[in-house]
Order: sequence, then C-alpha cells, then structure tokens
Amino acid sequence: LVSQTASIPCSEMEPQQARRRGRIVPATLTAVACLLAGASLTAHRRGSGAGAPRGFAAAAGDNAPEPEEEFSAEELAPEPPPPEPRPPPRYRLQMGAGTEVYGEATVQAMGLVGEQAPKSWMFGWNRRWQKLFLKRWQPLASFRLSNAGMGAGLRLSRELMAEKSGNGADGTGLDLHTETEFVQEWPEDAPPGSSQQEEPDLPFPSLRQSVELVAGPRVQAKYLNMSLPFAVLLGAALGTEEGAAPNDGSLFKQVGPLEVYARLTTPGIREMRGVAWAVELADTWAGLVRASVQRPWAGRLRSLGGANPGGEGQWSLEHSRTHGAIPLPKRLAKGGAAISEAFGRLLDGVAPDSGDEPSAAVIPSTRLRADSDGGAAALSLQSSESAFGGSGWDGMVEANRKGWGARLRLTGGSARGTLGQPQYTVTGQAGWRESLKFLHQFKWGFSDGQGVWVTVRPSEKGPPRVSAGLEVR
Repeated sequence: LVSQTASIPCSEMEPQQARRRGRIVPATLTAVACLLAGASLTAHRRGSGAGAPRGFAAAAGDNAPEPEEEFSAEELAPEPPPPEPRPPPRYRLQMGAGTEVYGEATVQAMGLVGEQAPKSWMFGWNRRWQKLFLKRWQPLASFRLSNAGMGAGLRLSRELMAEKSGNGADGTGLDLHTETEFVQEWPEDAPPGSSQQEEPDLPFPSLRQSVELVAGPRVQAKYLNMSLPFAVLLGAALGTEEGAAPNDGSLFKQVGPLEVYARLTTPGIREMRGVAWAVELADTWAGLVRASVQRPWAGRLRSLGGANPGGEGQWSLEHSRTHGAIPLPKRLAKGGAAISEAFGRLLDGVAPDSGDEPSAAVIPSTRLRADSDGGAAALSLQSSESAFGGSGWDGMVEANRKGWGARLRLTGGSARGTLGQPQYTVTGQAGWRESLKFLHQFKWGFSDGQGVWVTVRPSEKGPPRVSAGLEVR
C-alpha cells in the first residue's frame, strides 16, 4: 500500500486535489501502520499469529518478541521440604561372667543400629581375694580398657572392729580402704574438616591415691545406739590432676591438690558368680525394649561359683512406649486452666496468661513385662501441663500375678517458680481378692530435688504410721 500510493505522480493530479492528497496520504499511512502494529502485538500476547497478516509476521523475523509462558498455581507453589529421615535405633549391650577363682569380667557397648563399630565400648575386670594380705589387708585388683582410655587400680581393705563380719570389709562395720589408681586417656581425634595433619600427642597419665573410712550399720548400732540402712563414707584423695566434682549427690571440696568428699553407700559386697547379659533397644517409633538373663554356673562349672553359686536364674523381657497426646474436652481444659491460675496466684502472686482459649491433652504410656516371676502390665496417664513442669496430674495402674495397684498424683504451681511445687500422692495396693491399703504423701519439692514430705501409711494393728523426710543440698 505504501509503495503503490507513493508511486502516483503528483503531475497527473489537479493542483487542488494534489494539495488535498498531500494532507490525506500521510495521515492514512500513519493510521494503517498503527493498526497493523496493534494487531501483531495482540497476536503475540495470545501466543499465536493467526490473527496477524503473514507478511507482517514474516517481516518481523527474529526481532519479534517470544510469547510469554503461562504457569498454573500448582506449578508456581513452592515445593515442600523433604521429610527428615528417622534416626536409627540405639542399642546398649552388657555381658559379664564371674567366678571366685578368676574374678569378674564385663563388656559394654553402645551405638546405633547399622553402624559397623559402636560409639563407645568398655572392657573391665576385677578380682577380690579372700586370703588376707599381710594378715590384715584384703586386696582388690581392677583393670579397665575403653575407647576413651585405660586404667588399673589396687585397693586394700581392712576391718577395724573387733567383731568380724565373716565377709571381710563389706561396709557393715568400721572399714578402712586405701586405693592407688592409674589412668591413661587416649588423645582426642581431630574434628572433621580441620587442617591438622600431625597425630595428636598422648596425654600424660594420671595417678591418684585415696583413703576412705566407712561406718556401717553395725558400728552405728554399737556407738550411736541406732542403725541406718546405709553406710557413711568419708574420704580424701590426692592426685596429679585436679578432679571434677561428682554428680552422685555426694559432698565434695577441693583444697589445693587435696580432694575431700563424703557420701552414702549401700553396705554389702555384690559379686557375680555366673553369667549375665542385658540388651536395650530404643527407637523413636517402637519405644524401648529391654531383655536380661542371669544364670549361675551349672553342671561341671558349679564349683566355679564358690561358696555362693549365685542362687536361681532369672530372666526378663520388657517393652515400654510413650504414645501421642490425646486432646481432652474443652470443659475439662477450662477447669484445669482455672485450677492452674488459682495455684499461680496463691504461690507466685501472678497467674499464667489465659488470653487464648485453654486446651489440654493427656499423654498415655504403656509397659508390658514378662519375667521369671510371672510378668506385669502397667498403664500411665500424664497431663500435658505436668509433663512440662506446670500444674497437672498423673496416674498409673499396674497388675501382676500377686495383685494390683494404682497411684494418683496432683501437682500445683510451676517448676520454674521460686516457692516450689506442692504435691499430693495417694497409692493403693492389694493382693487379688483382698481389700486395698492406701498410702498418702504430702510433699513440697523444688526442681533441684530438695524438699520436705510427710507420709501416712497403714499399719496391720493400731493407728496409721506417720513419717517425715527432708532433703537439703
């Protein structure tokens, strides 16, 4: 159109028409070009050139814009993160054997199922001689080898009371112990990704010498006119390295290189005279499974047990699991929230925030056990608030072949409170076809284990028995 219109010579037109044509032709050319460009742009936006002239589309060539790709809402949505893999089950294995002649040997291992080597392991051996050393001292030798290091020790024990127990220094009378211990730790491995190429140096071995005095129930009855079911141990140790404070609840004081400590121990000597093994398997979904077997030496090996062959064999198989939380009805949730607010105002002066609608749940746990005594089954319920240290309740029902029992505990306040938590526990036990006997306990405790309590238990004859206890650290 442009070429044809431009080829008309102006000499063939009349002067007036030529002037009019000179004004109309440029305007017409501009309008036609705009219409063609708009049609082409519309066709490209629709993703097809069906509505545009072929000549215009071909003239555009490679300079024409490509059609925009359209995506659906599902394609534009972000991909969900991949689910986290479930951790493999953990295991713990213990095996041991003991004789009077060769002593006791134990093996322990702990790790993850599927790994070739355990994360930690330990081999131990010890032997206690019945024959006295120098006619006064009873020796005990020990050796330990593990993935963290090795150690060996020699302990000499002596009875100081004139009335002998017959079993040596067993912790029931007044005993004196002196022990020399040698410990060698292995060097720690370099962390992965570090630039350390040289092998780490072997740490220096440590040497420790300790002296302990033990006062058991027999010496308590003789000099204090009272007898406790435990022994009191007082000790002092001197070593080449500064010792760490123990976490077993004992009193500990470091005075320069000297360590002074005191703790309560159980009297008696517990020796293995047979074989025993125990295995524990824990899984995040299946729960916890335990199995154990203890058997004395039998047949020709019975003489290895000595004077105490170990009694009868025992075995047990146990499974326990904590299940998912079960929501409670709203009425019960509101009642529990009101009680929690009342305890909060009474103990701390501030009630918990109750802006949101209260919700509560119960967490059930089950335990099944089969053993040489017949086995047992138990069901436990715990409120979600008490599981996190708040006000709540928990209970348990258990039954075995001898009878059954139940327990209910109510807890107020908060474990994070400065005034502690009051607790009330009622426990009932009875044999089959017998009446229940209840035990009541009132306790005011703190999160670190300290507290005071009063227990009321039934007696066979006469009024109930009342006892009180106090724990201060």
